Amino acid sequence: MLSLICMNAWICCNGLCLNAGNSEAILLGTRQHLRTFPSVSSVNIASSPVTVSDRITFTTLGVIIDKHFTSDPHVSAICKKSLFSIFEP
Repeated sequence: MLSLICMNAWICCNGLCLNAGNSEAILLGTRQHLRTFPSVSSVNIASSPVTVSDRITFTTLGVIIDKHFTSDPHVSAICKKSLFSIFEP
């Protein structure tokens, strides 16, 4: 909880504004660690609900990260794009 308060303070101090509609949160950890953590569907930052996702796509970086911090969804997306471009007429 403290890290969310610190993050909001940093956002405000740097003249930024959180757009809850375009923001996502992710809980990172090992499978064993995440099993012990209670299920969370959203977190509040500055009274704005931000949804918690299993994976997040960083479009500016072109990277997909899942909650276990593996590259599986990123590799799958690249393979899908590659196959589509190969078999595209």
